[in-house]
Amino acid sequence: MSSNGRVIPNTEELTNDDSAEDQIRVKMIGAVGDDRYGDKFIVELKKNGIDTSSIVTVPNTRSSICFVMVEHLTRENRCLFTLGATAAWKREDFANAEQLGGGTRPALVVAQMEIDRDVVETMVETAGKAGIDFCLNAAPATPIGKQFYRHLTHLLVNESEAAIMTGRDRDEVNEGTWSTIAREFLDHGVKNVVITLGAKGAFYANATGSGRCPAFDVAVEDTTGAGFVLF
Repeated sequence: MSSNGRVIPNTEELTNDDSAEDQIRVKMIGAVGDDRYGDKFIVELKKNGIDTSSIVTVPNTRSSICFVMVEHLTRENRCLFTLGATAAWKREDFANAEQLGGGTRPALVVAQMEIDRDVVETMVETAGKAGIDFCLNAAPATPIGKQFYRHLTHLLVNESEAAIMTGRDRDEVNEGTWSTIAREFLDHGVKNVVITLGAKGAFYANATGSGRCPAFDVAVEDTTGAGFVLF
């Protein structure tokens, strides 16, 4: 990633079969530590057909990990993150469109908020100025500058994140305010907004309309990772 010795690039070849012109190719831009977790993360990504050639290894650093606590009665979860190797990313690492794709211009960038806010804001602005679609899953929620919203193609938040991003109390995010909250994001320039609602499904809004999608009727064991939607 960098010429100053901060990280060691992973130079492995692409693992995706790119023989089909219309195939969607997914590349992970990430950082791991030089520990057993880092190796395991890369192995698991490869198993799922993800291009890992732009994952970097940060020397003498632990990989970022997440502890998930699942409440017995509700099956809802809480996550405790350790920043670790992801703290290696700096604003200058995403200053141009090719850096967003690990050396190639991407069609869509998907990011969350587990790295420094100013780095995420740089990614959003770089993509916006280059005309690249950007999907921000604002988790864990950290308010970003209002001037960056106009560069977001898709914004995904759950109810707690919607409260944090708009300066509301959690109990102020309810069926009566979903539309108002989504409209605030749209007024700031976001193209598409999705508020995930757990068992209630999801509320969506854009310039052409809004509505709620019901949730599937399933027996919930663990909600870890269930809040992410890819467009």
